[in-house]
Amino acid sequence: MTEIIQLTGNKSEFANYITDPIVLKEDSKVCLNKASFSIPVMVHREIFFPQADDAIPDYTLTFFTVALNGIENPISYQEFYNAYDNDDSLGNPTIDEFYSGIFDCFVDNLADYIDDAGLEYDIPVLTEVMASACNTKFDYYEFSATNKYETTNIGKYEQTVNFTIGGKNITKIKDNRSISEFGIIAQYNPKKVTELTSTAVNWTAPQVENFTTVGDGIVSASGTEAMAVCPNTFDTNGGYIAATPQINAGTGALGIVFVTKGHDDPLNITAVYQPTNFDVGIEFELLGSGERVLQIIDGNQKFVYYDSTLGAEVVTVKPNYVPANKIFTWDHNVDKFWFLVRKGRTMNGTTEFTTTIIQGPGTTPQDANNRVIYVAKKTLNTSEIQITTLAYSLGAGNGFDNWEFIPVTDDSKAEDDYMLPVTDSDGIQTANTFSIRPEIENNSWQNERTFWDAIGISQSEGLNNQIVNVSNNGWNNQLTWELPKNVAKKYWIGSDQVGDIIAPDIATNIAINYASNLIVSDLPREIAVSILDLPIAPNVGSFIGATNQYDTGNINKVVNYIQTDASQLDLESNGTLDYVYEAFNLVYRNLHNQQKMPITQMKIKLNYKNFADDRDQQIPNISGVAKLEILFD
Repeated sequence: MTEIIQLTGNKSEFANYITDPIVLKEDSKVCLNKASFSIPVMVHREIFFPQADDAIPDYTLTFFTVALNGIENPISYQEFYNAYDNDDSLGNPTIDEFYSGIFDCFVDNLADYIDDAGLEYDIPVLTEVMASACNTKFDYYEFSATNKYETTNIGKYEQTVNFTIGGKNITKIKDNRSISEFGIIAQYNPKKVTELTSTAVNWTAPQVENFTTVGDGIVSASGTEAMAVCPNTFDTNGGYIAATPQINAGTGALGIVFVTKGHDDPLNITAVYQPTNFDVGIEFELLGSGERVLQIIDGNQKFVYYDSTLGAEVVTVKPNYVPANKIFTWDHNVDKFWFLVRKGRTMNGTTEFTTTIIQGPGTTPQDANNRVIYVAKKTLNTSEIQITTLAYSLGAGNGFDNWEFIPVTDDSKAEDDYMLPVTDSDGIQTANTFSIRPEIENNSWQNERTFWDAIGISQSEGLNNQIVNVSNNGWNNQLTWELPKNVAKKYWIGSDQVGDIIAPDIATNIAINYASNLIVSDLPREIAVSILDLPIAPNVGSFIGATNQYDTGNINKVVNYIQTDASQLDLESNGTLDYVYEAFNLVYRNLHNQQKMPITQMKIKLNYKNFADDRDQQIPNISGVAKLEILFD
């Protein structure tokens, strides 16, 4: 006669009570007929930042180099740590702790940590730190992380905890997530250059004709035509030239000319520049009424006609004035004018330059008291240009003072100096690319290769170890790469809370609890289903000198082993191990009960063997409900 018992439980060890007792005959047998359950697993990829070998490490060595559109900036170990320390609002480890070789580069189980005051903190991830480090090195690009995250389907959104880290009493953890793909975006941001501290123009005699230098300005010496070339050129990626006009007679003009030559070429007066030659400028005039008016100069217009007297064509060039009439005014001795230039990216063989003209009494172009009065665009066939600033006067006593400019940055020089396509000696394309190139030749540092391999930038000698994206669109340059699959991992079997795997260092750090008794390096190959405390007729015994009696009053029996599906043995992120079993060929195990055995309850345990230390591994939690069907014969 076969007896069937169906059992359910929400733990790995549970008991079901039987309303109608079952009586088993002598020498009965037991069999697991069906089983269905899921075990939650927390997964954490083991990635540690490099370790310094020397007693006094050289943190000035290059950690990695970032190349973007011809600009290369190295990031040292010190600079990378500084970026981490600046972004880390929770732990703030020392630099020695950070490069100890055991400091975790978190890619899994990222969470928000909430203190008892309700403030939230999180751990900065690799690409966030890289972006912060790059922002301090690149003049006119803004970097930010664009990682792809995945939220696991185990655990709770919010969990109550209790620990102290860096003086903060953490009471909650929420929003557990892992990184599936790294990403960094570099966006063109010339505002960073605009906000740099300006430099005063140092006027010298060779740059002026019929102008006199007076302090930081120039004044026309006579009523004849006067002109001047500013001795300094300014940055084309958010830089500017600025001056205050002093128009006391007739007209004067201030403007810029885009000259196709290198940024280091000398500036010389090679022609008599007049307003007709300005690419972008302003013509100022003092009217007879005493009112001071202005017009914008946006390029020029050519007029061609045939002169029958001369028997030839006559070409007349005039400034293109906007508006056609001088209706704009300015405050004499108060208003300053800025010519702010921002460059487009090199696309389709042309480069667009945008000039913003700003007017106002403020001390900087971004001052709230200033206003934009005009925006002009100029498209050239090259990015390697120099902006020449010109001043013109037709009238005595006219001048321009309070000159200032933003010098050409090193990044602008580097970007202007390259031409497409460019390859280095190793055949790596460097132009129109965004790349991260690790430095792997530092003999004083351990596990550099392991670190870069683990985050997905595979290592080889030379420059071929860089991660590169050549599909940028000029304005936004994005670099993405996937995490590798063969990274060493640790598993917490039966854990469904991120708090289970956290081991806070009381002073400085959020760390992984590698000392947990739940942790294993390999997923279990099988799960044992056991019955516990099955009562049988007691056999009690003792021996001489013993203080205790020994009995066999209960049976603990492994009913069956359920194999883990091979597809689940490479679990990459938090999830569940799912087990579904049905016996097609019933395999019974003997109970060896010598008498009839009534059963009023069944105790079940699910566990597995940790072969690393040969111990039975307990499973604290299961997902949902376990369903079992036990047969007795």
